[in-house]
Amino acid sequence: MPRVEPAHSLVQVEASPLTHLDLTIARGGFGVRPDLPHTGGTQAVGRVVSSERFDVGSRVLVRGHGIGTTRAGCWSEYAAVPDLALTAAAPRLSSALAAAFPQPAATAYAAVHDVADVQPGERVLVTGATGAVGQLAAQLALRAGAQVHGLVRSPARAGLLVPGVQPVIGTEEMGDRCIDVVIDTVGGDVLTEVMATSVRPTGRVVLVGYTAGVRIALNLPRWLLSEVELLPLNMMRRASRSAEVLPPLIDLLVAGELSFGIEELPFAQLADGLARLATGTVSGRAVVTFASKET
Repeated sequence: MPRVEPAHSLVQVEASPLTHLDLTIARGGFGVRPDLPHTGGTQAVGRVVSSERFDVGSRVLVRGHGIGTTRAGCWSEYAAVPDLALTAAAPRLSSALAAAFPQPAATAYAAVHDVADVQPGERVLVTGATGAVGQLAAQLALRAGAQVHGLVRSPARAGLLVPGVQPVIGTEEMGDRCIDVVIDTVGGDVLTEVMATSVRPTGRVVLVGYTAGVRIALNLPRWLLSEVELLPLNMMRRASRSAEVLPPLIDLLVAGELSFGIEELPFAQLADGLARLATGTVSGRAVVTFASKET
């Protein structure tokens, strides 16, 4: 059982999503390196066991304030976390869904509306369109009135696209599509190819993730001529914005107007889930769950 410091709460963890940030930290290539040994897990939903600020038994969302990055994370049965890292979990969602939904939903919203400012009639390409952020970004772009294409690696993955999204199988099928906006969740060579062949002059590319690689190559003369905007999205700087946009997004999810894939795994399969996340074979978001115990 972890030791609880002042201004901290003890939380029994019920569910924790597996994220690409967790992978990046584990690989040692992130700008923030935790002390070792380290417990991963940057987000979770659980029940308060002891706290000076929250009622015992209340359901809370754990994220931010160094959780899983500069301090121990949530991949454990119990976590001692700063009170500032806790907010009330969405009461209408299961523990797994409440843990998995906030980060990709807020990221997708920020990418589509705050950064890309998608307009009705625009053509939007979403890479990694069967992943958590990709699924939600595609739906939000459709709701904004855009024509949405989803880039996937195989015909089998095309069947996992949300309704209304036109499949694009591999970068070789893209051609010159005169895309207005790219929501890119994969980076690497995929982003290099998309920017070279598919984005119209003065189009916008929002970079969200880097599952296909952490480096891209740009033909600088061609890029300068086209004036395509490459716009990074860092949600670690947008915590207050996330809090604003999540309640209406949860309303849409509960009403069935947004769909979201989730794969629940027992904690014993965490390593397998991380391996699948690294190879891009998770549909939606993987979440590890913990067996309920008396507190």
